[in-house]
Amino acid sequence: LADRIAPLLPNPNTLHVSGCGKGCAKSGPSDVVLVGRSGGEIGIVRNGRAADHPMQVSTDPNAVIEWFAAGMS
Repeated sequence: LADRIAPLLPNPNTLHVSGCGKGCAKSGPSDVVLVGRSGGEIGIVRNGRAADHPMQVSTDPNAVIEWFAAGMS
């Protein structure tokens, strides 16, 4: 998923992928964070950390990619 999203991000932007909301691997903020959530959900956090409240949540990886392709709006 990250490989398909990274080229869609405007430069320079950081993309962090976290398996859960604890953010153990990277505690600092990123421009975009994809967070694995219960039930197979994918949370999207803008300008924040994995533990922050996602601005968007989806169970469909293709919908997440489409959101990035549409300019994250």
